Amino acid sequence: MISRITSQMQNRNLLAGITQRQQNIYTAQNQVTSGVQFGRPSENPFGASRVLNDTQGIALQQRLRENALTARDFSYAADNELGQAAEVLNRARELTIRAASEALNEQQISGIASEIDGLLERLTDIANTTHEGQFLFGGFQSNDPPFRIEKNLGLEGTGLNLLGLNSGTFRTRLETAALTTALPGSFALQGGDLILNGVDIGAFSALDTLPPSRTAAQNAQTLVHRINAKTAEIGITARAVAFPTGTFDTPGAAPLEGIVLTNLDANGQPTQRDIRVEGRGVPGAGGLNLFRRETLSLADTRFTSLQIGAGAIGNVTPPGDAITINGIALTTPMTFLATNTPEQNAQEIARAINTLSSQTAVYAGTDGNGFVTLTSQRPVTVN
Repeated sequence: MISRITSQMQNRNLLAGITQRQQNIYTAQNQVTSGVQFGRPSENPFGASRVLNDTQGIALQQRLRENALTARDFSYAADNELGQAAEVLNRARELTIRAASEALNEQQISGIASEIDGLLERLTDIANTTHEGQFLFGGFQSNDPPFRIEKNLGLEGTGLNLLGLNSGTFRTRLETAALTTALPGSFALQGGDLILNGVDIGAFSALDTLPPSRTAAQNAQTLVHRINAKTAEIGITARAVAFPTGTFDTPGAAPLEGIVLTNLDANGQPTQRDIRVEGRGVPGAGGLNLFRRETLSLADTRFTSLQIGAGAIGNVTPPGDAITINGIALTTPMTFLATNTPEQNAQEIARAINTLSSQTAVYAGTDGNGFVTLTSQRPVTVN
């Protein structure tokens, strides 16, 4: 059977063709105007898949390019720093050859030693160089400084016993002291009141009756035990001390009213950890006069002497009463009057030691109770 083609069908087909061509012209105009072949994935699923693959490939190439540029910058920075390190080492080599081959006097040798110390500091600065906030030579721990200077603090001489200065070895020891740490009676510590090196000591309380039967010494010792229970976590050991008649290492007969924090482990070995004291209860929480809010770092190492005696403990007149600090002779005389308090005698010793600070990088002070404190800008060893 033959279908009959009417004029209406012809008109409809003609209009459909014209509409399709108008749609094609509209699509072509949009592509020319927008610069894209299609606007929705549904218009061309296969083409959309290829576009996504190409986009991911371009992004990968861009990341690889950025990584390569970053690596190049870090390599250039490291190469520059290593070049400076080579110059420092060459200068150190020149100085050591000169010291070993020439006849130099004591002043010249001292000058060479001072310059070598400066070169060591410069070399450490180079080794701790950062680039874009990361340490160049930190390896996989690029957020932490990879190197630290360790300088020995040596105290020697026949006058040390007379002055009450300690002998012995105390490597890289930091100390922070709290006087009148605990009052008699009850006290409580809440969570967040005392945080040492990022570790919360926690909440605890020491109950008592009225009138109080717990002494300040007992309260201080309670806090010491609480802190030392976390030594493995915080790298800090606490001990109770007596003021003003006791010493840091051997508390005297006076009540134990103070606490000292030291960066030592449970075996008394330096932990190489800083001391950071934080918390809501610093100072004054629930009757506790806690530690100062502070951070002691290995760049601020302290050493505390034995307590100095009162009165005329014996004048020191070098060179007979020889004392050396970091191998440099202390030539400043010290005079102690019969009316002097322990603190005044300690201040006289500190004054004499500070006359060498520019050479030894060691600075002396007192704590108000007759103790001499020695501070170095670098980790120290006292022997």
